[in-house]
Amino acid sequence: MLITAALMVCTKKYPDISEEEVKKSIWTSLWITLSEEPDIQFIAGINCISQIWAAEELIRVAKKEDGCQVSIICSYPGMENKWDTIMKKRIKKILKAADEVVYLAKNPNKQSFELCNEWLLKHSDMLIPIYIGNKEQYDKIIQMAISTDRGYTG
Repeated sequence: MLITAALMVCTKKYPDISEEEVKKSIWTSLWITLSEEPDIQFIAGINCISQIWAAEELIRVAKKEDGCQVSIICSYPGMENKWDTIMKKRIKKILKAADEVVYLAKNPNKQSFELCNEWLLKHSDMLIPIYIGNKEQYDKIIQMAISTDRGYTG
C-alpha cells in the first residue's frame, strides 16, 4: 500500500541558515521516513524558498528510490513567475520532474499558503514537519494536523 507523506518546512520567510543546512535536515528526515515506509508518495508545497529547497530534495530522493513518488502542490498555475529568473528555472525543473502537480486555484489567492497547508494535511497519511526557526508556524501546523480527521497525533 502506498503511504502519502506531507513534507512541511517551517522557517522564517528568510531563513537564518543556509540552503545546505536546510537541505541536510530535509534529507535526514526523508531517509528516516523511507527506512520505515519504502513505498511512499511525498507531497509538498512550493510557496516559499525553504519549500522549494525541500521539493528539490524530494525529487533527488525519488530518483534514487524505487516506489517513491513526488507530488507538488502549487497555489495556482504560473506561480513561479513571481520569482527571479534563477528561481523560476529551479521551480520549473521541480514541476517537470514531479510525478504529479496539483494546482489549488486558477488565480492568485491571498490565503493560498494556508490553503496549501490544509490540502497537504487532508491528503496525507503521515506528516513530516521540519522545524527551522519558526516555532509559531510549526505549532500552527501541528495543531492543524491534530485537528484533522486523518488520525495524526500530537
